[in-house]
Amino acid sequence: MDQEIRRFLAAHETYATLIDLRTNCKSAAEREQVHIEILRAYLAVQYQAQVIAGIQEEDGMLFAELN
Repeated sequence: MDQEIRRFLAAHETYATLIDLRTNCKSAAEREQVHIEILRAYLAVQYQAQVIAGIQEEDGMLFAELN
């Protein structure tokens, strides 16, 4: 579980960094590429959250139901 939490935190850190980077783009092409990377990072964060919730549910933690 600790490894999954570390992966979630790393994915979230990547996402937050890209959000900050988005405001410093100098061209439309660069902005578009950063936006694509932001979407990928967002999906990675969501995936890791679902993995953690799945592990919690397997452990009998009923509060971890997915929405």
